[in-house]
Amino acid sequence: MKNNKIVKIIISVVVFALCFASGFFIAKEVASRKVKTDTDSSQTTNAADEAQSEEISEAELAVDHSLYTYLKDSENIGGGKITVDSAEYYYYCASLYDQLISYAVQYDYYYGEGSGLAMTGFDITKPADEQKYDGEVEGIKDPTYADYIEYTARKQMEAVKSIVEYAKLNSIELTEKEKQFLANNIESARAGIKEQYDQTIEEYLKSVYGPKMTEELFVRITEEQYLTNKVDEIKTKLYSDSYTDEMLEKIYEEKEKTYAVADLRVYIVVAKTALDDEGNEKITNETMAQAKKDAEQLAASVIDDTTFKEKASYYEQLENNSDYEKLLSDDSYTLVEAITYDNITAQLGSGELAEWVFEEGRKVGDTFVFEREDTGYGVCMISNTPHKPETTYTYSVRHILFEFTKDGNVDTNADAIILDTNKYDTVIDIDVKPETTKEPALYMKAQDVLIDYLEGERTEESFGELAKEYSADGNAAQGGIYTDVPQGQMVPEFENWSIAEGRKPGDVGIVETTYGYHVMYAVDKKVATSWETTLRDAEANDDINTFLEVLADSYTCEIKNYSELDIAKDLEEIGNGLINFYKQALSAQTA
Repeated sequence: MKNNKIVKIIISVVVFALCFASGFFIAKEVASRKVKTDTDSSQTTNAADEAQSEEISEAELAVDHSLYTYLKDSENIGGGKITVDSAEYYYYCASLYDQLISYAVQYDYYYGEGSGLAMTGFDITKPADEQKYDGEVEGIKDPTYADYIEYTARKQMEAVKSIVEYAKLNSIELTEKEKQFLANNIESARAGIKEQYDQTIEEYLKSVYGPKMTEELFVRITEEQYLTNKVDEIKTKLYSDSYTDEMLEKIYEEKEKTYAVADLRVYIVVAKTALDDEGNEKITNETMAQAKKDAEQLAASVIDDTTFKEKASYYEQLENNSDYEKLLSDDSYTLVEAITYDNITAQLGSGELAEWVFEEGRKVGDTFVFEREDTGYGVCMISNTPHKPETTYTYSVRHILFEFTKDGNVDTNADAIILDTNKYDTVIDIDVKPETTKEPALYMKAQDVLIDYLEGERTEESFGELAKEYSADGNAAQGGIYTDVPQGQMVPEFENWSIAEGRKPGDVGIVETTYGYHVMYAVDKKVATSWETTLRDAEANDDINTFLEVLADSYTCEIKNYSELDIAKDLEEIGNGLINFYKQALSAQTA
């Protein structure tokens, strides 16, 4: 029976002994099987490898645009039977086995024996066919981990093979540059494996993927997976480009519950525990009823964001002796921003609340009390009704933190002067009122360091050196850099300065947060996503999933030389080899 719920294949996960980055090889991080793909930081085994990788640029690996046009006008899905050797099937089995074992072995190694089983559910002391798998496997009742591995490996292999056949039918193939790029990386892997393990690449592959694996087969599988990546890129672009602005507007209207987001104020009134007849603490009907009453009183007392924060902070202070002023100053304490219909159900635990938030006619300030099963009641207020997701940014910034003193002492002897920003031909945005600063002496110190920067070379590097010398933040040694920070991660004052309208690289300033004074340097700001991008990507992803399902359903894979008895024995051998491999690698790593 065909599986019609095939998830989009993540093509790049399977290649462990070779990575698609210039001159980088697996041996450097084999213990965790995490492969770096940043070519700027990739390492090479020798100067020859580095020279090889530089021969092929990203531009030379870019997909030919004519392929997009060709497939848009005409494509052939094909279909039929694909014959695959059992050795290739074992590769996919071993890859899945590797994922199970790698985490289990590492948990055991770092956190003690038994940790791997507790965290992953997989017991490395038992064969896969002797362990019950908690998930579902189509067509099998009470499946084992071996069933899961064999079934999933077959589905992955069928998906990849169907894409390869599709590529052949539509004249999509690897260019000579792409083949050379892969060959370069094979050579890097060969040298790295020899250096670290004193093995040939084939010996290494057999230790990881089983005795039937050969270098020739691995190279072919690698090329096929690179080709599937290429098809994926082409089809994704075709689907994305097919959506006009008018189409996206219509989709949004039809699927508002899927794509709209709302801003909410939420506070959970936790039901107290009481002693039952046996003397055990538990939440009772009476304590749940009291939680509901308290939640309803809180809901009745709020009318806007300010009163919600005040009432929730006051209630939390009474119930848990919390710091009222601290809670009140933390806007994120009760604010849930840009939450979708589905996430209201998942994160706040109430489908009823999700329906209420997205009801037609909902207004800012509306309140709702909802039950959190067996824990208490939540109070929700609409801060912003369902709307299209706003355009978000990522930003990179350097900063120098002057941290407030922990005892809160205010140095009243220091006069906070106002920096003359007109003196310098650069943007200086200071979001601090000198006359009301919490610690004037500390603020003056921040200004002095900013002046040192302005009087110096005024480069990102010179700012970084000042951060190393003066910043109290944990990233001082890195020059105070934060790279590609998504919106919502930093405190509001810090973020608002960094993404302010018109913010440009080289702008500097000072902001005040609950941590202290930050001397800021803007590195860059870029659009991360807009609602149009969100919809386009989601719809294109649905399209390609459908395409992959149709494609996989059009083909069947027949495995040559396949034997259930043989695979059970070989899987156990592969598993034992992987366990020994990881244990040796971890021991070498920590030696």
